[in-house]
Amino acid sequence: MKRILALVFYVCFLGYITPLKAQHAFLESRYSYFSYEDEVSFVLHDPMDFSLSNTELRIDGLKHFFSIRRLTPKVSLLAISSKHLEQGDHDVELVVKDQSLLRCSFKILPTHANEVKVDKLSGGLMVDQRPFFPLGFYTRLPMDEVIKREVYHGFNMVGPYQRIKGTNFAERKAYMDLCDQLGIKVNYAINSILEGETTDKVDPLSGKTDMQILADEVIRMKDHPALLCWYLNDEPIGQGRDPKYLEKAYQLIKQLDPYHPVSIVFMTPERASEFEGTMDIVMTDPYPIPGPIDAVPNSVRSLMNQFEYRKGVWYVPQTFGGHEAWQREPTEREIRAMCYSAIQQGCMGLQAFIRKGVNESHKSITSWNGYMKVVNEVGMLMPWLNSKAMRQELTTDDPNILASYWRRDESGLLIVVNKSNKPMNFNIALPSGCREEKVEVLFENRMLPFDNAYVKDIIDGLGVRVYKIHQPKKADDNILDFGDFELFSTASTPSSCYARNSSYDGSRYFLDATSYYEGNYSLCFMNNGKDSEMGLSFYRISVSPDQGYHLSFYAKAEGEANDTLSVELNELGIKKSYLLTNKWEKYTLDFQTNSDLSTLSIALISKGKGRYWVDNMGMYHDPFIELKKISKAKSLVVIKNYSKGDVYYREVISSKKGRWKKYKFPFELQSSMKIEAVIKNKGKEINSSSKELQL
Repeated sequence: MKRILALVFYVCFLGYITPLKAQHAFLESRYSYFSYEDEVSFVLHDPMDFSLSNTELRIDGLKHFFSIRRLTPKVSLLAISSKHLEQGDHDVELVVKDQSLLRCSFKILPTHANEVKVDKLSGGLMVDQRPFFPLGFYTRLPMDEVIKREVYHGFNMVGPYQRIKGTNFAERKAYMDLCDQLGIKVNYAINSILEGETTDKVDPLSGKTDMQILADEVIRMKDHPALLCWYLNDEPIGQGRDPKYLEKAYQLIKQLDPYHPVSIVFMTPERASEFEGTMDIVMTDPYPIPGPIDAVPNSVRSLMNQFEYRKGVWYVPQTFGGHEAWQREPTEREIRAMCYSAIQQGCMGLQAFIRKGVNESHKSITSWNGYMKVVNEVGMLMPWLNSKAMRQELTTDDPNILASYWRRDESGLLIVVNKSNKPMNFNIALPSGCREEKVEVLFENRMLPFDNAYVKDIIDGLGVRVYKIHQPKKADDNILDFGDFELFSTASTPSSCYARNSSYDGSRYFLDATSYYEGNYSLCFMNNGKDSEMGLSFYRISVSPDQGYHLSFYAKAEGEANDTLSVELNELGIKKSYLLTNKWEKYTLDFQTNSDLSTLSIALISKGKGRYWVDNMGMYHDPFIELKKISKAKSLVVIKNYSKGDVYYREVISSKKGRWKKYKFPFELQSSMKIEAVIKNKGKEINSSSKELQL
């Protein structure tokens, strides 16, 4: 990485070392707190480049060695080891030539079950040590039937309106238990407690103040596994809430439960900074339909300008209408355009308003299906949206065309939104560094040519296009074209398989972007009951008779103590179960086909409560015999083995079999013949194969 200008020059440019305003430069703890991480990291936002020269990072006054990674021209990530740091609060100073320039603080807490933290670098959440993009909706109690249906549609979060005061705790506990069983997180509404504009009132029934009632509720619910965050207030400016009063409530929550963030929604996002000390997640709820959708990107952009790298920013999609000032519900395209325009601006959470009973609100099934489609699509984009490489807003040739780009490792994600209701052509230049790559139009099953680092396409009115820019996949010996789970035509759905489900308790399977061994996705089974069973049987593949094969995959589980995943090869009468751990580990199965077998189906079966992940599944001829041509007159025989052991081979010419030899190196083929090979481990034959080779 190139060396960059000294920070001292920036200080001189300002004329004097003074506290810098947030819109210029600031230092911020990457996470709302640290627990299991091996390092503590900080987001440095600075409009001028700088280097490590003459720069120190001091923790509680002591100098610490730190690394630095430049992510964008204005954003760097500073990191130190957490090995010698104690739990508790710590103060940080970025010091240049003995002058304290920027300050922040951070907290280290003991690792806790169901901890939720804000990643201020991406604006997203970390839940149970995995990235989490909230995809949900508001609703009203009772909601059991609603979430039992919607859990199958990809939703992972719900925010029910509720009254805390009174004797209805059992009702709240019951729906929280159901959400936990279904694997749904809850943005838990406590806003009904704080209905006073400025004062801590006394409840005439209980004799307790609002703050006492709030403390009781936080203590009762803070360790519930379904809890995602606390919903502190709903549109506080419109309801005349005092920021100091809400800040008092926020501090009380943090004192009792430091492990979960606090959220507030604003209908006037430009004034949200007045409540900066009351929340960790800031939400906005513009409802523009039947007008233009401009209020959505404008509202999210306003929050990003105030809180980027400081708080999470969520958007509340409008999925209602047909009453009051909203003469109609949004169309499917309008919902999709609104959601993606918010994400294009940096939004990292969606909680739609509102989902109630069937044909109540929403009234339009097709409109809700538009939101459901977004939910499943966004789940597939998480690897880029959560990327450290950050979002770059791109320039377009029309103000109605919005575009942002995310880079992750060797691939990029481009989101394009058309705010207008007319089709357009567009031509967008990608950031520098993009090589000759493939341009895949996600969710549309088509490709575009890579045109000199430009993406050129047509977009319909209120349209959305999502592009993945990546290098072509290298060919290998894997005869399964679906085993890495990277290819899909529709969001969340694995390809080339039949599904079977023995129960309807919310158990489900999907492509998961929150945990994977390699790439961007894995196959996930989510089983919600102790007797739940989910299975996928993959399409038959062609196999050779009397051939050895090696099946391998990586897997892990999160659930009960005896998490087992079974592999079934019904045509061969093989069923093998594997006891999984909570870490990615490799599992294998060696088998031999019989003389009359030409096709084979592989089935994966998960049984028992928990989550199961599978990735990098491969099936290989074992041993694999191939002929590599070196020149017109010379060809080499190469034998590969995938199972453990030594390879032995022999030549068969005109039914005459030669002696067995231990394979060490490729050898030259002298004439056409048949090669037989076996793999032996500790004297036991594992697999065998043969192949006719023509000179």
